[in-house]
Amino acid sequence: MATVATLADRLAALPTKALVQTRMALDEASRLDMPAALALEARLQDELGRSADSLEAVQAFLERRPARFMQR
Repeated sequence: MATVATLADRLAALPTKALVQTRMALDEASRLDMPAALALEARLQDELGRSADSLEAVQAFLERRPARFMQR
């Protein structure tokens, strides 16, 4: 049970929007051809790269501290 709780804690600390969109992209990948899958990936990267959580991740990296994701 400790393993499940540890995994749950790790996932809870991650940026929620990025996790949701990653899951969506994985679900869609089996239905898309390569050009469409790459286009979806590019769109999602662009959208997520402009988010406050993305800026927080970069800032945390530069400051050598854990990120504090706020978009839930």
